[in-house]
Amino acid sequence: MKRKPSTDYADYSFLRNLRNLWLTVVILLFVPGVCAAQQVVDKMVATVNAGVRTDLITYSDLLWQLALQPNTVLDNPTSQDLHRALSLLIDQRLILQEAEKLPTIVPTQKEIDDARDELARHFASPLEFQQRLQRVGLTKEKLDEIIEQCRRHAPASMACPADVSTRAECEGVIRTAEERFGRVDVVVNNAGISIHRNAAR
Repeated sequence: MKRKPSTDYADYSFLRNLRNLWLTVVILLFVPGVCAAQQVVDKMVATVNAGVRTDLITYSDLLWQLALQPNTVLDNPTSQDLHRALSLLIDQRLILQEAEKLPTIVPTQKEIDDARDELARHFASPLEFQQRLQRVGLTKEKLDEIIEQCRRHAPASMACPADVSTRAECEGVIRTAEERFGRVDVVVNNAGISIHRNAAR
């Protein structure tokens, strides 16, 4: 048995308000973008704090790090590549926070340009280098800022692996430093063994 619509004005008004409310709910649910509260732009991956400040490492930072490594896949990077990039970034941020405690030397724009060109030489062509940076959203300005930070806190640093228990290799380190910097003013011997016990024990 069908119920006849009420002719009573209060019932009619209630039904009309209920219908309007239903339409409002339907519109809010199905119109895209009306109820969107936030849009996720980047994902935080880690934080680094060496007592100076807390730095965030984002997924974009990982992609930028991978883009600067020749022959590394950028589309769907492996978890191994992402982990390697994260470990490298954590080390870099910790070193940077420690370096910020020391006096700095502001690099010139030419030094920044030269460092960027040196980085680009590790890729097949300058075009490939630019395409990799663009692919992950790393602008020339942001790259220059990163290079500027590195040069400011370690303007002429270099690594020279050697076995310091061998005199010839120690002399080789000194020669390499003299070739790079012109002279050596101070040598600090920071390698050795404990006289009390083996560090491995």
